[in-house]
Amino acid sequence: MPLYTYLGVQTAITLPPASEGETPQEVQLIPHAQVELPEDLPYVQRAIAKNLLIPVEAPKPVKSRKSEAES
Repeated sequence: MPLYTYLGVQTAITLPPASEGETPQEVQLIPHAQVELPEDLPYVQRAIAKNLLIPVEAPKPVKSRKSEAES
């Protein structure tokens, strides 16, 4: 699941069960905290559109000076 930074007011959402027979999962949304959420969930898509959820980019690999000199 992608990682997002939440910028809204403190709240909670219920994620649907991953498979039949499992229980739904409660997720706390805390301002400026990072949270993993499924990107296909309608709530997540709306929150992204409203800039309440900001995708966290994966850190890019750092090139060493040695590898730059070899290029």
